[in-house]
Amino acid sequence: MSEVLFNLDRRDLNEAGYSFSGAYEVDGQGGDHFLFARCTVVVSGSKVYNEVLRDPSTFATAWDWCGQDVLNVIEEAYEEVTGDVWEHDSPVDYETGSNTAAW
Repeated sequence: MSEVLFNLDRRDLNEAGYSFSGAYEVDGQGGDHFLFARCTVVVSGSKVYNEVLRDPSTFATAWDWCGQDVLNVIEEAYEEVTGDVWEHDSPVDYETGSNTAAW
């Protein structure tokens, strides 16, 4: 998941003019907001993800805020199933601005 979020960490997507719908109607453009919008692309499935990568203008939409919930799913599931603490270092950082080649 970190890798697909990293792949979406691009200046052209951040500048696309995305927004959020639903209970948290705010304009995008913050670092966390951009991360949450990218999360929503990921949970929307591979068709949406690939379309956004192909055509950045498709990122300019009203995304549902709840996409951010995916950030904790893997860790929480692992800990619930194993009873162990999740200790994983991703090969890439998904935080906004980490994909320096795309900024």
